[in-house]
Amino acid sequence: MSILDDIADSPREWTAALVIDQVLLHQYDEADRRRDPDLPTWLREILVICDLETQLQMDGLLGWLENRANEDLDLVADALSAIGLPTDAHLVREAAGIIDPRTLSEQNNSLPVHTVSSFRDRHGQVTPQDYERISEIQGKLFASAPDGLDIEALLIAHAHAGLRPERGANAFEVGEKRIDHP
Repeated sequence: MSILDDIADSPREWTAALVIDQVLLHQYDEADRRRDPDLPTWLREILVICDLETQLQMDGLLGWLENRANEDLDLVADALSAIGLPTDAHLVREAAGIIDPRTLSEQNNSLPVHTVSSFRDRHGQVTPQDYERISEIQGKLFASAPDGLDIEALLIAHAHAGLRPERGANAFEVGEKRIDHP
């Protein structure tokens, strides 16, 4: 049994903070489960956001647009909205409107395997203004959280609401801050 299955099968045995820690540690231990109907929606949304955060740290927004956005755009935008970041959902859609991920994917697929090239070599149609706008958008991601909360606090609140739905858990205390969850 995977850690994700354990969380889904016995939510009362988990704290929200432990769920986030374990998802971050084990999100790539098995096949991609972000669309797995056997997992609760709230857990899939947490997986999506943790994966996005990892991708942004590794490849930046340009890399995500090039490699993952073509198939993940709606999934990511919906998860961002679900955890309380609708502005960020709009930002990733805006970025995809500047540089169409479908075009980037098609151009990448046309290259021979093991080709060494730069983003500019592969996507010459992207202008310096496009790069600048994407950079501005990346700087705004995860900065629109209510009350200056960080992404981890929002994920913990989302996990708490998922773990304890019977409480109508739409608010959660993190330190001295109260988070009103959507």
